[in-house]
Amino acid sequence: GRAESVSPNPANELMKLHTRVDMDLAQKEGHFLRDISSKVNIIDLKSSRILKSLFPLVSYLQREKPEILLSSLNHVNIISIVSKIISRTSSKIIIKQDSYYELSSNRIIMFLEKTLFKKADHIIAVSRDVKKSLMEILAIPDEKIKVIYNPIFNQDILKKSKEKINHSFFNNKKNKVILGVGRLSEVKDFSTLIKAFNMIKTDAMRLIILGEGQYRSELENLIRELGLKEYVSMPGFVDNPYAYMAKTDAFVISSLREGLPNVLIEALACGANIISTDCPGGPSEILDGGKYGRLVPVGDVGKLAEAISASLDSPIDKGALLNRAKIFSIENALEEYIKIFNE
Repeated sequence: GRAESVSPNPANELMKLHTRVDMDLAQKEGHFLRDISSKVNIIDLKSSRILKSLFPLVSYLQREKPEILLSSLNHVNIISIVSKIISRTSSKIIIKQDSYYELSSNRIIMFLEKTLFKKADHIIAVSRDVKKSLMEILAIPDEKIKVIYNPIFNQDILKKSKEKINHSFFNNKKNKVILGVGRLSEVKDFSTLIKAFNMIKTDAMRLIILGEGQYRSELENLIRELGLKEYVSMPGFVDNPYAYMAKTDAFVISSLREGLPNVLIEALACGANIISTDCPGGPSEILDGGKYGRLVPVGDVGKLAEAISASLDSPIDKGALLNRAKIFSIENALEEYIKIFNE
């Protein structure tokens, strides 16, 4: 997933400081393994589920006694804190909240989050909105939460953005191509994007949605119902979305909520014309209130359609977008990580 894709960046950079870095994985698998430096020690906990990784992680803590255990994603954060309690080690626990916090509908999970998150030594929130949600819902003190933006921008994105794409929609230079990237899930609300596209489509407009997920069949049904099969492409997961971002005429996020949307920062780096819902969790923060892209209300098909049309007519300067993306660099994030490690 996108949250997991961030992990190799700080791990690889920390190695340059002659720091030992272990990356404990429930299972040693996934697209992003190849991005991890060979100098990072990958620990395979060989657990079919996160819950089953608890005691392998306890054993790891007792055996290796790391100074710091940094974890990400809610269920993983719970396991990390519990493993510290059981292992009775002195490891500092830092948990990272990657999305706008909402209480789980599962009462056990809800109880654990309310009880355990406060026991972490520090909490990293990836945006001010995420920090606010933790303070309001879990009553976590302000001083315990540090906002550190995800380390997204790097030169590799710029390099990959220049690669060629093998997609028919880009073959006709008269086409205006609109792009969405993300998991095909309810929270990404790609149905609103498809409906907005349908409102403004012309013979020379096309929509590409990159990503995979459980809502594929629903979205494909919607595309058929609207008669958009020749206008919309959903090729699934692609290794290099940056080349698409650099060549698209408009990049759209239609989400109901986010944390700090990595794809938005990546799109900035690629100089893409951005339209995003002004949803909780980061888009407005990244786009500086609309200075670096258009913001529209969540779920408003008409407003989204209008913003896409306006964006196609008057794109923002690509140099300004690139400079904004550099704020979310690995170097800036690493500096903040080291500060919190040393507190």
